Amino acid sequence: MINENIYGSSTMFGFGNNDTCLHYDNYSYVNLIGYDENSWGLSHTGKCWHRGISYEFTEPFFEKNTLVGCLLNLNNKSIHYYLNGNYLGEAFKNIDTKNLPLYPMVSSTAIDIELELVKSFKIILSLEEICYENIHKLFTCYEKLPLANIFIRNLKKM
Repeated sequence: MINENIYGSSTMFGFGNNDTCLHYDNYSYVNLIGYDENSWGLSHTGKCWHRGISYEFTEPFFEKNTLVGCLLNLNNKSIHYYLNGNYLGEAFKNIDTKNLPLYPMVSSTAIDIELELVKSFKIILSLEEICYENIHKLFTCYEKLPLANIFIRNLKKM
């Protein structure tokens, strides 16, 4: 949750691993999350960043009481964003975690800005859900697979 209007050149939300660059220098204002290959971030300017490269993702957001949601899906290696409960879309796909744990991160070039972590949780998929996802990725025609009809119906719902 953004508790006050955003100012400065960069306030970012995203994920990174233990090797993420956590500071740059004292004289440059950079989009820190997404500056290197170890992190992925969304700036308040609406741009997504990874490896120092950005692209337009959404409209800028500066207002107080804005809720930014970040979803890391490790099963399909993607990052999704939400703004005030509205789904913005998949920002990053096929992320390379290098088999390192990823952590939620925020950064800001503003001197004194207040951001609040409202909720954080982890969902662990069942073995059945993981199997469905993997079959769904590998096959397009489920009817020819030697599976029970209920499995084929569940795969079609994905």
